[in-house]
Amino acid sequence: MNTSGTRVFIFPFSNMNLLTAFVILLLTSACATVKVPMQVTHPAEVNMSAYKRIAIGEVNGNAGAQVLAEIKDALYREKYFEVADRTKMDAVLAELKLNYSDLAATDNQIKLGKLLPASALVGGTASSSYQESVSSSTGTCRDSEGKEHKCTHYTRTGTVSLRGGLDVIDIQSGRIIGTKPLNCAETDYTYQDDGTPPAISEASLLNQCVARGVTAFARMVQPWHEEVEARFKKDSDIPDLEKGINQIKIGENEAAIRIIRDAISASEMNPKIKPKVLSLAYWNLGLIYEYTWEFDKAETNFKKAFALYADDDYADEIKRVKGLRAERERLKEQGVVK
Repeated sequence: MNTSGTRVFIFPFSNMNLLTAFVILLLTSACATVKVPMQVTHPAEVNMSAYKRIAIGEVNGNAGAQVLAEIKDALYREKYFEVADRTKMDAVLAELKLNYSDLAATDNQIKLGKLLPASALVGGTASSSYQESVSSSTGTCRDSEGKEHKCTHYTRTGTVSLRGGLDVIDIQSGRIIGTKPLNCAETDYTYQDDGTPPAISEASLLNQCVARGVTAFARMVQPWHEEVEARFKKDSDIPDLEKGINQIKIGENEAAIRIIRDAISASEMNPKIKPKVLSLAYWNLGLIYEYTWEFDKAETNFKKAFALYADDDYADEIKRVKGLRAERERLKEQGVVK
């Protein structure tokens, strides 16, 4: 490995000093990982491309209103659908001389579909319950001066449970397009010595459960985004790896590809570059292609990296590329990408 600019540590030959020198050598290694945030778009579980509008129906149960409000926010935020909210739904139902409870009947759903073409209807149930208990145990405490004394430790435990389910219905046919169960429990604890533990926020626990359930529902009906950290590699033996990474950080992917390709060509002609180090360049090139959706090129470069150095990360990334390729095809079917 190129030692230009590297500090050299010299120690007397003892076992402890040799161990120390080895640790320092590891800590000052030229190879490092640089994490760069990347956004990945995942397809919806259900292909909703035939539906331009989602009608907000009714969710029965004591948590129904909160769940509906969260669903409305989630749908408005992503803007994949036109959302027929409560006001519009009230007007349509009034025209049909129906109320929300009437929509349980398929015939009435079909009547609604005639006034809201290419639409899906959201409805379901959502009920919450709360349980709380206080337990105690004897033990030892310290006062403000650090002196020990016997005391009683009290623990308050609070659990919110959310149960129910959400359905998406084709209101032209009354057919259920998809269903997502609501099945969540969130628990919190508070503590106090020789006294009553602080109260637990039931509302906060319910908010967490509702958010979890609605997130799962939203991912069923619309594509969703995830920010991941791509782990690029740099090594002082190939300085241009870092230059390429810096281009990626500012979104100049084409420039990064040119830099890393040139670095690979030069490194393959340099007998001093070890296969393990060269594999890092192929890894970086594969990652760029992976996150710009050129999956064939990504897989080719990861396989070249693995052939040079059989790292489990390389093998895992080849599998991940296959999964992302399949997701990309589903996004095309859903009309999200071309």
